[in-house]
Amino acid sequence: MQGDDSGWTWFDEALEEVEGGVRPAGIPADLLNSYVHTFRSEHGYQVMRHLRRITVERSLGPDAPDALLRHLEGQRQLVTFITALVKRGSNQISSVDFTMSNSN
Repeated sequence: MQGDDSGWTWFDEALEEVEGGVRPAGIPADLLNSYVHTFRSEHGYQVMRHLRRITVERSLGPDAPDALLRHLEGQRQLVTFITALVKRGSNQISSVDFTMSNSN
């Protein structure tokens, strides 16, 4: 969103073109591969499902203090960022699904 003066452009994901596609700016290929190898394992899926349950799928009541809302939103952003890195680094995006909740 170049030329947008709304003040929200810092939400846009910065990407850099690399051979074979794009990746998030500032994330070296070896680090991106580490995210993929870590979180595409069965243990990685288990960890991400747990993190999603306690952050993304968590809702707070109307009496939640502002500081708690901001803290939870930061946690959600981090979990979403990790998920995006794994999806971006994976050649088989359709096989990456952290949205499934486990009862464990």
